[in-house]
Amino acid sequence: MIRLIVWKLLFGLVNLGKKITQNRGLRVWHFVYGANIDSEVLTVRGVDVLQSQDYILQDYKFAFTHPGPYVGQSFADVRYCPGEKTYGKRYLISKWDQIRLHLFELALIFDLHKIVWLQAQGKEFYFYQARDVQENLAPFCDYRDKIIKAYQKSGLHIPSYEAVLLDHPCLLAKPAQVEGFHLRHPPKTKHKWVYQICLHYELLAQRYLMAWYPHKITGE
Repeated sequence: MIRLIVWKLLFGLVNLGKKITQNRGLRVWHFVYGANIDSEVLTVRGVDVLQSQDYILQDYKFAFTHPGPYVGQSFADVRYCPGEKTYGKRYLISKWDQIRLHLFELALIFDLHKIVWLQAQGKEFYFYQARDVQENLAPFCDYRDKIIKAYQKSGLHIPSYEAVLLDHPCLLAKPAQVEGFHLRHPPKTKHKWVYQICLHYELLAQRYLMAWYPHKITGE
């Protein structure tokens, strides 16, 4: 719960810093894939895109292997896979908005994403990659379709790429069961009562996170 409060306070501090400085300062390049290639998604998150360019991330494969808060549910991710390609965009954003995205993606405080830096074509850029990976997961159907529409809308209309996404299994409804330890790993303990206390505490934190998150985090 303390991490959740710190996460929420950081949002406020970053928003204040961006407002006071009028979003001036350092700039960074951010590679986006999936639904985030639709600039409206970043607009909803209060991120100002200063420049945009189409980009193909070499040797990484787009996959639905990032576990979500529901059992069997996933988000989009990219996995290192020599010879594969992930189509997306590189956005130039401010340092303030980079920190905002770190918070949105739970890469700070909760550490659910790795922040990966690469350099290509004379530009250093970063992207997010899930720390925990799980196979045989499925995204919500609305989320999958949102990603396909984002590619079509962004100008990255690649029928063969979209066909692979469309062929991926998806969930029509929310699974009844919530993942017990989505924001942290299960405690290593031999005592069942300690485990149960941690589990209930974790489920409470997840409930508050979903309530405080600026928009839906289940991918719907």
